[in-house]
Amino acid sequence: MIAETWVINASPLILLGKLGRTDLLEQLAKQIMVPQAVLLEVASGGAADAGLGDTLAWARNRVIDDVFVPISISGWDLGAGESQVLAHCLLGRYRAVLDDGEARAAAKVHFLAPGWQSGRHPPRTEGWIDSGCPPSG
Repeated sequence: MIAETWVINASPLILLGKLGRTDLLEQLAKQIMVPQAVLLEVASGGAADAGLGDTLAWARNRVIDDVFVPISISGWDLGAGESQVLAHCLLGRYRAVLDDGEARAAAKVHFLAPGWQSGRHPPRTEGWIDSGCPPSG
């Protein structure tokens, strides 16, 4: 397990929820935090989304209040969820879990370390997403 705290954005959370694999986050980070704005974005996905109820229940147990977003972040004109993820990471020196290229660029400008990024396999877990289980061997 990685010893850092990760703050997760909506798209990676939705993706893992659809796969029924939010547990991967718990295996990769010491603590996961979900800003309120991210929870609202996930909830707006609609009742037809596979796993939405379970994903929301999982996220509600990790929700944190939104914080002030500094101009250095708001100037990037990101969504509310991405802005909150970055603002929390600035305050707490946490790792950001983002999928949006613009948000990752903003994180880089702020010298924020990334957590796992959607579209890439989580560190040290090649194959977990594709097969739905830890790699053998």
